[in-house]
Amino acid sequence: RTSQEIELSAFPPGPRARWKVLLRGGVWPAGAALGALVLLWIGPSAVRNPRWLALGAMAVAVVWWIAGQITARRFQAALAAPLGIRARRTEDVRQIDLGTLERWSQVAGGDDPRAAGLARAALTRARVAASDLADHLRHDEPAVRAALFEQLARAPAPALRGELRAAVTIEDEDRPLALGLQALAIAGDDGALERGRSRAALSREVAAAVRSAEITLSGGDVVGELATLCERDPEWAVALVRARRADLTDEALITALREATGFGAPRGDAAPGADGRRRGGALLVISRLGPAATLSILGDALETGEPAAIDAISRLDADGAAYLAGQLAGFSPLARTSIARALAGAPTGTQLVGALLADEDSEVAHAALRTALAIARGGAVLPAEPIAEANRGALASLVAHLDARDAAGAWSACARHELELAIRRCVVRLLWASAVEVAAAGRDPAPLAAVARHLIGGREPDRRRALDVVQELQAGRAEILAVIERWLRPPVPRTGEAAALTSHDPWLASLCGGQLAELEPLLVALRKPALFATVSGPALASLATRATTRTVSGEIFALGAAGETMFVVTRGVLFARRPGAQDRRVEAGGVVGELAVLTRAPRAATVVADELAEVLEIDRETFAAASRRAPELVLGLSATLAGWLAPERPDVL
Repeated sequence: RTSQEIELSAFPPGPRARWKVLLRGGVWPAGAALGALVLLWIGPSAVRNPRWLALGAMAVAVVWWIAGQITARRFQAALAAPLGIRARRTEDVRQIDLGTLERWSQVAGGDDPRAAGLARAALTRARVAASDLADHLRHDEPAVRAALFEQLARAPAPALRGELRAAVTIEDEDRPLALGLQALAIAGDDGALERGRSRAALSREVAAAVRSAEITLSGGDVVGELATLCERDPEWAVALVRARRADLTDEALITALREATGFGAPRGDAAPGADGRRRGGALLVISRLGPAATLSILGDALETGEPAAIDAISRLDADGAAYLAGQLAGFSPLARTSIARALAGAPTGTQLVGALLADEDSEVAHAALRTALAIARGGAVLPAEPIAEANRGALASLVAHLDARDAAGAWSACARHELELAIRRCVVRLLWASAVEVAAAGRDPAPLAAVARHLIGGREPDRRRALDVVQELQAGRAEILAVIERWLRPPVPRTGEAAALTSHDPWLASLCGGQLAELEPLLVALRKPALFATVSGPALASLATRATTRTVSGEIFALGAAGETMFVVTRGVLFARRPGAQDRRVEAGGVVGELAVLTRAPRAATVVADELAEVLEIDRETFAAASRRAPELVLGLSATLAGWLAPERPDVL
């Protein structure tokens, strides 16, 4: 079959598929005829010994099945090898042994906050039997006990409540005792409070834990304690609100969360000190159970890419994810996209990922597919219906875009180019949806995910071979193969309206319908640099509307000057000059000043226009807003700068 693939690779996709069906279909009749001849030959003896015939048939079937499995794997590997695709054998990383549990627990209770955070995240994902945890609750190392108590506070285990109470009662170290009191309070157990009260006078940490535990269990100044816990321990703040929700009116909770986030107050890039920690904790509470009136605070923070908001989403538990899934309609598409990306670090957020997979906004659904693929490969179980809906939506979107391509003969060149880029994104979305389905079924999704890259960006031989891989991996999905082959064929001119795209891509429908004609020159100019060549249309349009068009001559900026803007040359020529170096000519489609939007670094050259030139000026804030919608902008710019740096800095490896 591998030889057959090589021989047929010169044919177009359609004839190649038909020839494969014809040739492979000829094997089965020939095999049936050969089997009939064998039966005729052994017939008389077989009738006399039917038992041996049955045993022989069973043995042949088993051998044939094993041989078929081996050859099928080898065939797929040989077919995908030229594309650099390799199947991976991975173990379930959530299954850990007791030695690993002890090492991770020790790191999680250590002094390094970054290492401790990573270890806690690993323990959260791990599957550990309750009996294994019980064996370590009286571990000799206080750091291990503290980490296990903290883990039980984050993920209560009712089966361990008795062992936990006994361990906390005899605890003589302050930090493990405080965390043990927290775990018991969240579990609704007051059995160790007396032990905490007996040490409260000797330790502020224990005294604070006792006060929080008493309010969690019995009530009191819930609003005041909520503000304290948002700064000290946001996870406990969530548990407090869940435990005492009946004691809190919506107005009181809304007021407390607004005050903790500094709602309405001007903020810089990041709030400093305790105020920043309190705001981050309040955002965590809002993400899991905040009233509807507070969700706009979280949405605004997500739109601006605030790290505390991203962290709150990445730390969602199952209940928080279920709550937020019901509130998605209140968030903007940009905020939903940020949620979808941040969920890649939330293994328990599968319900929310499932809701985002079926989002009506293509950018949101695209981001959710990448996240779903990541968490499915990590072992999380995704709901089946959202995955099926994502496949149907991706297929329908690609068909609608291909219909639009057939009707695009009279549209502008800019509209046709943006349509072609959108179609490529639809192809990737469809293959990623299929890869998520494969991962959810327990199979390796890497080949399908890699094929998407080769289909939209590879050379023609690679594209044909990639299509063969899709045909092998998705043999039962004829509709997927048919629509991808349709994309690879030239369009068939027909009449149609751009409005048919509205339900799948409203921005593209407006562009193709002529409503954004004044924006087209800017889009064409921004598409020329490789940096912006593959950015999604809506993200590029947002960047274009915020960029400033300037006509320049003479010096644009000087070597060593401070800068916060970059320039895209749309007409004319610029020259970048450095002492002792030859002038660099920057023509239309070139970019200068990129470093400034990343680092605010001083200008590395003097840039001048000897004659009138036209540029698009993009400031740091505009670029940051665009990169939140299209993170590949930062990656592309970083790669460009690294390419410039490497020849000049041999010490950088």
